[in-house]
Amino acid sequence: MDEEVGWCRVSCGTQKHERGKLMRKRLILFVMLGALSMVLLTGCVSLPDYRPDLPEDIGDKGLVVGQVVGIGRLWQWSIYKEVLINNRKKGKVVNGFIAFPLSPGEYELSGLYSESYGGSSSYGGYTVTTMNTTTLPVKRKFVVRSKEITNLGLIVLYPDPGDKEQKKFMRLFVDNTSDMKHFLKSGYPLLAQKLRTDTMTLAPGDLMPANLLEALRKEIAIKDAASSGGYATYVAGDVGTLAEVQKNKDGKVSGVRLIDVPTVSSLQSESPNYVKDRFAFLTKNNRLFFVQNGKVAEKRTPDGLRAGKVYALGTSDLVIVDDKLEIYASTSNGDRWQSYLGSVTEKKSDAKVSPGATGYYAYIATPPLALFSAYGRTEFKSVELPVEIKSIGLLREKPAGLFAEREISFYMETEKRPFFFRAAGKTAWDPRSMPTPNCAHIRFLDNEGLNLSTECGDRAVGFGGPKDLYVSKDGGKTWQKK
Repeated sequence: MDEEVGWCRVSCGTQKHERGKLMRKRLILFVMLGALSMVLLTGCVSLPDYRPDLPEDIGDKGLVVGQVVGIGRLWQWSIYKEVLINNRKKGKVVNGFIAFPLSPGEYELSGLYSESYGGSSSYGGYTVTTMNTTTLPVKRKFVVRSKEITNLGLIVLYPDPGDKEQKKFMRLFVDNTSDMKHFLKSGYPLLAQKLRTDTMTLAPGDLMPANLLEALRKEIAIKDAASSGGYATYVAGDVGTLAEVQKNKDGKVSGVRLIDVPTVSSLQSESPNYVKDRFAFLTKNNRLFFVQNGKVAEKRTPDGLRAGKVYALGTSDLVIVDDKLEIYASTSNGDRWQSYLGSVTEKKSDAKVSPGATGYYAYIATPPLALFSAYGRTEFKSVELPVEIKSIGLLREKPAGLFAEREISFYMETEKRPFFFRAAGKTAWDPRSMPTPNCAHIRFLDNEGLNLSTECGDRAVGFGGPKDLYVSKDGGKTWQKK
């Protein structure tokens, strides 16, 4: 049975067209006169947008909104998939969100659609390009009314645990009205004022029971706690998951205690395990939650925030940095915010924050740029980097000093990759190098920063072949193979 009414167990790979075919191939022929050459243009992959584009006025149309979260192997369906309305493409899933205007009428969210490049072959003057397509049926009916908002709810795509072929999934619906109101008012304030945002209509249909939502949250939390290696005190995840990690006498994860939060939104970011007593996480609809001593409080996000990564640092510092190095800092656990826009980049970049002894570093890989702020302060100053470093893959301060390592190349290295060390209290950078070509990033085996390790070899950087473990007891001056 491919589809069961109620919990909506659906097959993506049946032979019936209306159920959708998994990885259905279609051929596109390009006719060329004479010899054909294919040029592949490659470059940096742009970072995803945070929310769909919407106009400030939609006239007499209505607005359709919703959110999608794929669990486990279905995670990729939360980003940049086509939305099928009445079996026709209408907009995309952007960072998990669905949002587009429609004329008044009755509709069906038929499903989600994905198309990917499957390779090309040349035959004489012809090139055959294969495209792989997948349709995930959803089948949720809804009505659009003029100047009103229809909410499709949170659509949870969950792999069918009984399907060994990994073709079936369960579609579950959750009422996320509170989250979608926040999503519209914070992301589209002018449009939200022109629509009946506070009285949006939830599409009809069965909703996920509370006990199943709790079980799903617990499953997500346990997996996140295990993946942290037991270091995490708290973990957060999709569908509003927040939990305190429980450990046995040996320090190993023994379970989780769920903490209730008033959201079912997907996770945008959670603070790394830099401090044990405080934790923060940011949802994709820009709701910020702060945890201390097992108690959670929602904090107002800083004005102008699009999205970003959140960090809990020092004793009362919360920092959010976005993909253009816009920095929002709070020294009061999120009660008050100060923005720093002095180093905003024109292009998107993967900004990161790394803690130090007296403060923290915010940096981007390329062009290499690093800033420093003391704990309890909101001012930043530039960090003078070694002129030889062309990108930053790792920036970490230890009592011994500051380590700066460039990004790992996607290409096979023929020389030892250099890294740089600046001793504590000094200004000069000391160039050092990895033990061999093709090494992973440095790992610190002690808090001081003298005992290091790394794995080297083709397999250590994502290629086939062997890998070896190397250790250093002098901060990377010399290495020994284990």
